[in-house]
Amino acid sequence: MESMKISKTTVKEIILFYIIPLLLIVTPALLYIIYRANYFSFTHDESLSFFIAIYNDKQYAVSPNNHLLNTALMKICGGLFGNSELSLRLPNVLAFVLYSIAGLGILKNIKKPELAVFFLAILVFNPIMLEFFGLARGYGLSMGLLLASLYWLFKLDDKALPARKYLVYLVLTLFFSQLALYANLNALNVHLAQIAVLVTGIFLYFKTNFKNLNSKLWIRIFASVFIIDLIALIPVIIRLRTLQQLNELSVFGDHDGLIRTTIPSLITSFYFHAQNFPITFKIIFIFVISIFVLSSLWFLYSLKKKKFNNFSRIFLILSLMLLAPVFEDVLFNIPYPVGRTAILYFPVFSLLLIFFIVELISATKNIFLQVCIVLLTIGVSAFTTYNMLHKKNFVATDGWYYDAHNKEILELISEDRTAHGSEDSLTISNFWALAPSINYYRVTKPYPWLLPSPKEDYKKADYYICFYNEESKIPADSLQLLKK
Repeated sequence: MESMKISKTTVKEIILFYIIPLLLIVTPALLYIIYRANYFSFTHDESLSFFIAIYNDKQYAVSPNNHLLNTALMKICGGLFGNSELSLRLPNVLAFVLYSIAGLGILKNIKKPELAVFFLAILVFNPIMLEFFGLARGYGLSMGLLLASLYWLFKLDDKALPARKYLVYLVLTLFFSQLALYANLNALNVHLAQIAVLVTGIFLYFKTNFKNLNSKLWIRIFASVFIIDLIALIPVIIRLRTLQQLNELSVFGDHDGLIRTTIPSLITSFYFHAQNFPITFKIIFIFVISIFVLSSLWFLYSLKKKKFNNFSRIFLILSLMLLAPVFEDVLFNIPYPVGRTAILYFPVFSLLLIFFIVELISATKNIFLQVCIVLLTIGVSAFTTYNMLHKKNFVATDGWYYDAHNKEILELISEDRTAHGSEDSLTISNFWALAPSINYYRVTKPYPWLLPSPKEDYKKADYYICFYNEESKIPADSLQLLKK
C-alpha cells in the first residue's frame, strides 16, 4: 500500500511539475519563438553581428553590438548549418530551452506543485523576453544562462550538503554566470551580486558545519575558485573600459535614476511599448514597487529570525542589481539601463515574486490568507498570459520594426529585375538603418548582381526603399512604385 501511495504522489508531481507546464507554457512559447526565428527578416543589429561573426568586420567588433558568446556561436552555427535566419538564431532558441529547464528545476525544488504552472507563466510569458530568445543577439543567451546559474545557486540552500557537493554547485553557479556575462556585458552586475551572495552563503555554511570540515583546506579551495572567477572577469573589465573610452556605454539610458528611467522602461518593454496605457502603467508600477518594499520588510524579518534561504538570496541579488547602476552613474557617468539593456531584471524580479509568494504561503496558517495569496498568484499569472497573447506579433520585432519586410523587398526587386531582363548590377538607396539587413540578404541569398547598400541616406540608385513620409528625399526624376 505504501509503494502505491508513493507511486501516486510521483505521478501527480510529474503531471503538475512537468507535463502541464510543458504543454501550457513551454511548448506554445517555444513554437512562437521558432516561428519568429525562422520567418522574421534579419534585423539591423543581428546583421551587424553576422558581419562580425562571419566576415570578421573589425569596425563593429569593438562595439557593444559584439556580444562575444553570441558572435562565436553564430560563427559555429553558420559553419555547421548555413547562414539562414534560423541557423544564426538557433543559440538563442536553445537558450530558451535551457531557461525553461532551469525554471522547471527551480519550481520543482520549491515544492508547490499546484502553483507550478502559474509560477512558470510569470517566469516565461513576457513579450520582450520571448522576442530576444528568437533573435541572434546576446540577450536571450544571457537570460537562459543566468537562470541555469540561479538554479545551481538555489541548490546551495541545503546547509547539510557535503563540502564536495557544495563546491560543485558553487562552481556550476559561477560557470553559467560567467557564460551569461560573456553573452551580455550587462550581466556583470548580476554576476557581482551572485559573488556577494555566494560569499555570504559560504560564511554561513562554514559556521554551521565547522566541526565537520577541514576548514583550512576548504577555505583555500573556495578562495581559489573565486580567484579563478575574478581572473575570468579581467577581459570583460578591459572590454567595458574600452567601450567607455569610445563613449559606447552612453548610447542607451539616461541619468534620471531607477524610478524615472529603468523601472518605467521595463514596464513599457513588458507592455511591448503599447501607447496610451497610463492607468495600467500606474497599476504595474505600484505593484512592482509594493512587492519590492514588502519583500524588503520580509527580508529584514528573515534576518531577525536568522534565516538565509533562497528568498534571501534572490532578494539580495535584485537589491545589488538595483544599487549597481547608482554607483556606475556616480563613479563612471554610465546611464541607468533601459529596455533590452535592463532585460535581466525581468527573470530576477519574477523569481523574487515567486519566492516571496512561497514565503507568505508557508508562513501563514490562516486558510483565508492562503487563499488570497493563491488568488493573487493566479491573477498575476493570468495578466502576464493575457499580455503575452495580446502582444503576440507574427510580423515584426518590437526593437527593429522597420526591418520587417526587408526579405520580401529584395525578393520583389529580384522579380522586377528578372521581368525587365536586366543582367546589370543594381544599386539600392535606403534609409541608413536598413543597410545592414539588406547587405545580409545580399550575401546570403542569390543576389550577386546587387551592389552593397550604403549606410548613408538616399543617394542616386536603381531602387529606393523609404518610409511613407520620406518620398521627397529620393533624388530621382521619375519613380515606379513596386509596393507600398
